[in-house]
Amino acid sequence: MVVATLALFVALSGGAYAAVVIPNDSVGFNQLRPGAVAASRLANNAVITPKVANDAITYTKIAPGQIGHVRVAQNQIQWRVNGRCTGTSAVQAITATGGASCGTTLADAYSTPGLTEPLTSPTAATMLASEALPVGSGYLLEATPYVEVKGSAGAQNVSVTCEIAAGSVTESRTATLALTAAAEQETAQIPLSIVLPAQGSATEAAVACDRSYDTSTAPTVQASSGLIATPVAANVAIATPGTSTTVLSLTTPTPSTTTTSTTTTATTTTPLTVTTP
Repeated sequence: MVVATLALFVALSGGAYAAVVIPNDSVGFNQLRPGAVAASRLANNAVITPKVANDAITYTKIAPGQIGHVRVAQNQIQWRVNGRCTGTSAVQAITATGGASCGTTLADAYSTPGLTEPLTSPTAATMLASEALPVGSGYLLEATPYVEVKGSAGAQNVSVTCEIAAGSVTESRTATLALTAAAEQETAQIPLSIVLPAQGSATEAAVACDRSYDTSTAPTVQASSGLIATPVAANVAIATPGTSTTVLSLTTPTPSTTTTSTTTTATTTTPLTVTTP
């Protein structure tokens, strides 16, 4: 009787045991109910890249601030700028990692208002404007002296020569005014410009003018000029330093009309001797 009861118990419990023991690889997609596998049922690092479908994860599934520069393609982003330039250098480019590529900046520009002075010396030019230029940069130097002439004789030719100079680079121009009557007044502008290459030491730029006339009586002549010095980059084409001379011939047939002709000659002239008022 005891043996028979034990056999019956084993026979009845065998099916229940078999129901909770699941063979390997016996549960497929169709055996899982929707939503049956929760996050708590997944082991850490259980889902790896091959198990994620292409385009399955969108940006809304990624928490803000979770992806740093290490996890993105380095050739597709630029880091936040973290470099800077110091002194007189300036940013020329930003690297992919946010660093600053620096380059030298141009020097300051200078503008000198200059003076209005009478031209009275028969042997020396009168300084109208000057500026001390620091070392390290080339400059475009420009000036336009304004000349006023009042005659002292019936017919008189008055020539005014102005020069701009810095280092070994100079340019001079002469304006000749033909006066037909005493006390007649005429004016002229004499544009000057040179390019000074970068110098190894500080250089002074200056503008000066003098006058000459063909009568025994001196006319009244005064001139005024400022001076502008604009820095130029090192790659600006600069002519070989030298001296050029341009003669401006201004003829006045009648007091109401003026004609101007310009002649340029490539010649070397003796620099003007300058006196400072």
